Formats: sequence, structure tokens, C-alpha cells
Amino acid sequence: KSIILSMDDLIKTTNLFKEEYKTWFSDLKQEEKQRMVDEALRRRDEQQDFMKELAQDNAKLKEEIDKLLFTPLHALYSEDIPQARWIVDSLIPKNGITVLSAPAGYYKTWLLLEVALKCAKFNATDDSATDVADSKVFNHFQATSTGVLIVNEEVWKGILQDRLKLLIPKEDTIQLNGYNVHFLNQTGFKLREDHINHLIMRCKMLNIDLVMFDSLVRIHNQDENSSTEMKKVFEYLTAFTKEGISVLFTHHHRKSSQFKGLSQNNPGEVMRGSSDISAMVDSHIMVDKKNGNSDLLIISNPKQRLREVLKDFKVFIHKENDYVSFIYGGEYTETDEKQAKKKEWTEPIYEFIKANGISSMEDIM
Repeated sequence: KSIILSMDDLIKTTNLFKEEYKTWFSDLKQEEKQRMVDEALRRRDEQQDFMKELAQDNAKLKEEIDKLLFTPLHALYSEDIPQARWIVDSLIPKNGITVLSAPAGYYKTWLLLEVALKCAKFNATDDSATDVADSKVFNHFQATSTGVLIVNEEVWKGILQDRLKLLIPKEDTIQLNGYNVHFLNQTGFKLREDHINHLIMRCKMLNIDLVMFDSLVRIHNQDENSSTEMKKVFEYLTAFTKEGISVLFTHHHRKSSQFKGLSQNNPGEVMRGSSDISAMVDSHIMVDKKNGNSDLLIISNPKQRLREVLKDFKVFIHKENDYVSFIYGGEYTETDEKQAKKKEWTEPIYEFIKANGISSMEDIM
């Protein structure tokens, strides 16, 4: 049944309840009072925790929804996207994943250092950083000035130090702090969420836009022959590119491909592991050497998403007065290939005749 109370009656009734509650509470034992207070505090904390979790869930939900928002054509067409699309012109795309592949002993780590030093030379760690006009990889490909992190799980740091001392010109050693290059040496880094989040945070603090991994096989525990498992690896790598950090990693060739050269129908097959590795990268830089010439590298670019692939080109390794440099030598032509093959065959024949005297073709074969 409904009971209609006047405002005065309601106030009197409320005051009566308050007085009765005070009397009841004052008659309780101290332990019981404390229990009630603790219970009230516990419920308050639970409510606050619930509200925090609710806010976090809402934020995650909003983030997931934002990822699925469609971009209309006119918005994408008019969006102000920075025009600098390269970390190293024509070789290493900005916000992309690049693989540098070669057989063992083909200067992979040396080339990482060459790229790092050219990109990070005199690059400040604050907003004053600008592009260095004369900074070119192999003295040919323009490098964008940026900080670089090398995650080295391949070689002892003493080897890196020796190579840096050979690569950095003597006149630049007086201002080594001008190179915004950092190293993470054999710390056991793996592609997992906590390690990746830490790296991204540190990269943003130090204005690092290029992370190098030497090598891919050292930073994950997946089966590299499984396309499904390698997909997981690349999902981790794209966590960097989504934050505006480009990725360059080294990878080994299959042993059977070491002396086959670069003119193959499917160059991606020369890399160890699943063919999906080649399919997932934005750029593939491949290194070869010709027998009999240890101071010449042949660089191939079998895959490039942003432009047409480069023609094979030569890089000479100059060694003089405790200084090593990598110098662009122009396109690698059919004539170069013929001369390399001629040298490959004639030198062993000459050595055989030198050791055995005049010999028949049958003896030589």
C-alpha cells in the first residue's frame, strides 16, 4: 500500500533513522565497528578498481574500433603525408621492413654498420636534427639523417668495435658523440611484446627511426620453415613500422645457393626458411661475391615495393691506411659477368699448369 508523507514527516522520519543508527552503532564493540569500516573501505576500493578496469576496457574498445574505421578516397588523397619515403634512397624504405641477405662471410654486418654510420652521422638527439646532404651509403645512395639502433645478437661487441674503428674516418673520431647510433649487444633480445614495447619507447626518446636486427634467426624461437609461424614474427616486426620506425634485418642464404649468383628466376628462394619471408618484406637487398675477387661485392635488389627494382650494381671494398670504405662502382653488366666467369675458370687452370707443367685438356678437366 502507498503511504503519502508530507515533507515535514519525511524529514522527521529520516532524522529518527539517523538517531537510531547512531545509537545502534555506538553500542557495537570496537572490533565490530572496525570490521564494518574495513568492509566499507574494501567495497570502495573494489568499486574504484572496477571503474578503472571499465575505463581501460573502453579505451581498448575505442582503439580497436578506430583501427576498423574506413578512410574515404578523398581523405586519403588529401592527407598530408610526409614526402620523405626513404631511409636510404632506392634501397631502404621509410616505415618499411627490409631484409639484407647473403651467405656467411659476405659482409652483412659490415654493411649494416655502413648504413648506420651514414644515416646517423652528426644526427642530434633532439628536434634540431636535420638531413645531412653529403651523407650517402656507398658514396652514392642518399641517406636520410636519423638515429639508428643496432640489436646485435650475432657477434661479440669487440668485433663491432674493431670494425667501427676501420669504418669511421680519423677526422670524425673527435666528435663521436655526434653519431646517434646505439647498440644492444647480445642481451638475449626476442620478438615478444615486453621487449618490443621497451625498444619502441627508448627509440622515441632517442629520435631513432631505424632499428637493425643482426640477425633474424637470433631474435625469435619460431620455425623459420613454417609460413604460419613466420607470419607471427612479421606481426611483431610491424609493431615498429606502425610507430614510424623502419626495420632492417640480416638473413642467411641456403648453403646450396652460395655460388649460384644472382640471376635466378626466384631470388627469394635463396634465403633460408619459408618463401613467405621474401613475400612479407618491402625491400630485399641481396649480396654476392665473385670467385677470385674478394674486394668486390655485387648487390641485387630483387624486391622493392616503392619503385622499380634496381639493376645489379658493384660495390668496391677499399682498404687503405687502416681505413675501410664501401664505394659504388656502377651497374654490374653482362660484360662484368663474362669477365668474372673467365677469371673463375682461368685462374684454377693456370695454377694447375703451374704446378704440373704442360698438361692436356683431359688432365685439366
